[in-house]
Amino acid sequence: MSDDKDYKFINEKIVPKKMHPVKKFLLGFIAVLILGLVFGVVERIIFEMTGEILPNFGIFKKNDSVELGKKDIASTGAVIASENAIQEVKEKKPVKDNKQVKIIEKRVFADLTDYRQVLNKFGELANKQNEAVVEVQSVVKGKDWFENPYDAVNRAAGYIIAVQNDVAYILTSYKGIKSADNIKVKFKQGFLTDGTIKNYNAGLELALVMVNLKGIARKDDIQPLKFDGINYKSIGEPVMAIGTPNGNIYSVLPGVITGTDTLLRVDDYCLATHFTDINISKNGDALFVDFDGNVIGMYFKGSSDSTQIISISKIMTFLEKMINDKPLPYIGIKTKAFEGAEDKTGISGGILIDSVTKGSPADDAGFKEGDIIYELDNVHLETMNDYENLLESKKPKDKVKALIYRVTRNEGKKIELEVEIGDSRGIK
Repeated sequence: MSDDKDYKFINEKIVPKKMHPVKKFLLGFIAVLILGLVFGVVERIIFEMTGEILPNFGIFKKNDSVELGKKDIASTGAVIASENAIQEVKEKKPVKDNKQVKIIEKRVFADLTDYRQVLNKFGELANKQNEAVVEVQSVVKGKDWFENPYDAVNRAAGYIIAVQNDVAYILTSYKGIKSADNIKVKFKQGFLTDGTIKNYNAGLELALVMVNLKGIARKDDIQPLKFDGINYKSIGEPVMAIGTPNGNIYSVLPGVITGTDTLLRVDDYCLATHFTDINISKNGDALFVDFDGNVIGMYFKGSSDSTQIISISKIMTFLEKMINDKPLPYIGIKTKAFEGAEDKTGISGGILIDSVTKGSPADDAGFKEGDIIYELDNVHLETMNDYENLLESKKPKDKVKALIYRVTRNEGKKIELEVEIGDSRGIK
């Protein structure tokens, strides 16, 4: 055994191995890229979730150039604008080198004062429209269980459409007054007077009541509704319902147009219609006006859950005839969409009968469902407009020949029928 002096502690020093500079740089660069991607994703999510807030800051401005030109401030619901708080959009003219068109957007947000001003403007317009709304009272005489006489009064909205030579013409529902023994009209100006039925269209349930204003102290305050500037309404345009939209006289409801390009098929006519989000009460009625104060249509009480507006453009034709005491020609057929069947019939155009009204002139003449009318009074019919224009040129009692194509037992044949033009005022 060796001596203890031969043993020595070994002193070692651990020195870390140095990383190559290039490798160190690459690892750091990769770490930065990964962190950048993570922060970029988070930033994008935040921008999308707060898109209505961040655009207020200049560096986060969002370019909505395509949609902005089509949006209406009133329909977005995000901002309520007034005369001093509007959205201005300026568009540069396209240049010849097909460079991208830029839109400069400027937003000015409204406060509660602006909102109050908007409501006040709406109230002013509503009150002005209500000046042309009246209460039509149809009085039906009856007797109770003890044979005591009494008067049953039905109340409906009426609309002043014209005032001529101290006579006011009022549009109302025919259904509500057709059985009346007498009619009273209460004006918003505070007076009650007698009215008489001048004309009606039972198919559309329209009635024209005439009121003599001679001797009425406040007759100069009576102003009819406006029918100027009647034009096509597009989706999103604001409208209001006047009359009894919620069941109460002089009530007013706001809304927007939600659908267009639809047709309502009634006896002998196809009427253009719109849809709106305004819900009319079960016992209500309404005319619809735009925010310029022009009548755009009337409420149609159909089976649809949606509120349908009959365009006033066609109704005006009926109203003019009713005011001038002209007859309303009537045959009594409803049509349906039809693109022609020339390949099978050898006949171009024509209108397809969907149904025939029982007891109508068409029913008496022998028209049937499925018939194709291609000629009336020696005039070839290509479209429904041709049929309507020809019918409006006729008078009740006129007899016209109709050429139709009818399919029986899978065999088609041409038939000639004669129909006597009726008068819609004869319908009950």
